[in-house]
Amino acid sequence: MNKFKQSIINNETKAFLLGRGQYFVRDLDRGGHDNTDTYSQILMYLNEFGESEGYELLDNSISQILESEFLSPNDLMQLIGIIWSYYVNRKLENRLSKDWHVSDRLKSNFVSQIHKHEELNSEVSDIKLRLNMLKSRFEFSLDSEPS
Repeated sequence: MNKFKQSIINNETKAFLLGRGQYFVRDLDRGGHDNTDTYSQILMYLNEFGESEGYELLDNSISQILESEFLSPNDLMQLIGIIWSYYVNRKLENRLSKDWHVSDRLKSNFVSQIHKHEELNSEVSDIKLRLNMLKSRFEFSLDSEPS
C-alpha cells in the first residue's frame, strides 16, 4: 500500500511527512531520513488518487504540523522539500497536470516558524537558500504573492 495513503488511513500524516517512526527510511549516504522516499510516495498518491484533493490534503496536513509544534530546522527543510518536489515534478518533469495553489495559511505558518528560529539565533541559512531557490527557479514565495 502507498505509505502516504497508509498514513492518512492511520491518522499518521505528520509522522509520514516528517519521516518519523515507521515512515523513517535511512538515507545511506547522509544517515538521516531519505526524503526522496516521502516525495515519491506523495507523487504516486497524487497520480493515483487525484491531484486536487491530494494538494488540499497535503496543504492542510503541512499547515497543521506547522501549527502544532515548533519544528527543528531539519523538519522545516523536510516540509519545504515537499514543495520543492512538487515544483520539480510539475514544472520540470510534467509528471503532474494540475497546479497546487499553496495556501496563505501554510505560507504564514512557515514564515512564523522561520521567524521564531531567527529570534533564537538558530541556523536557518539552508532554509533561506532553499526558499530563494524556489523563488528564483519557480517563482514561488512564502509571502502573499500567488504561487
